[in-house]
Amino acid sequence: MKKFFLCTMVALAVALGASGCGGSGRQGGADLKTEAQSSGTETTEAQKEETTAEETTAEETTVEETTAEETTVEETTAEETTAEAAPAAKVPNTVFQTGTWDGLVFTNPWLNLQIAFPEGTHIASEEEIEATVGAGAEVIVNDGLYTQEQMDVSNALSIYDFMVTLPDQVSNIQLMYENTVLAGEADISAADYLDIISQQLVSLESMQYEILESGQAVIAGEEYEYLDLTALGGTLGQSYFCRRKDSYIVSLIVTYIESSFQDVVDILNGAVAVN
Repeated sequence: MKKFFLCTMVALAVALGASGCGGSGRQGGADLKTEAQSSGTETTEAQKEETTAEETTAEETTVEETTAEETTVEETTAEETTAEAAPAAKVPNTVFQTGTWDGLVFTNPWLNLQIAFPEGTHIASEEEIEATVGAGAEVIVNDGLYTQEQMDVSNALSIYDFMVTLPDQVSNIQLMYENTVLAGEADISAADYLDIISQQLVSLESMQYEILESGQAVIAGEEYEYLDLTALGGTLGQSYFCRRKDSYIVSLIVTYIESSFQDVVDILNGAVAVN
């Protein structure tokens, strides 16, 4: 269990840093997953009626119009078809790499993930990450760059791709990878990994962690195991989204206060696939 304590300590350090915010947190962190999943998918009765009307109109298209469209397609010349050949399909990046930043937009092709953050978000530097989690044997990398003093990234046990603080100066999101092959747990699943993390968090009595819900969630088209908790008597909500990718367990960890709940939901909803 100690092998995965690093992920716990990262979340704990961030939660302690945020605990001075005061006020009440969102009771029921499970709502983060629920709203992130369902936002933009609910259909009102009026919308349903509108859709039905549009479908009816489409069905009333005359046979003559359909025939004219088919004729136009058949008249396309061979030269035009060649000129308009479909572009080559994108090939997913299968080699491990950390992400890069373009302003407030983070992209990692290996992870098939792009996330845009709102104005006022602070992106932690490598030095700031070290100050948060401590400089140990783990490798800390930012923006796909590695110093000569650091181990080769493929041999790193733990890698921190980003830590960002949202405009409220309290809520934050971090992305890290833990090499479970090097940790001696090559076959551990994301669900089992989260089970270990949850046990470690609950054992920290001073943090008053309470587990609310666990299950599966989809972010940018990829399925993650999730764990929702509250900490410090409900002052903070915290959510872990984990999945296995090659030799790594990917962890997207969100710590938030109630006033920034919707901002966090919007960020997760806005995440897109890049491959």
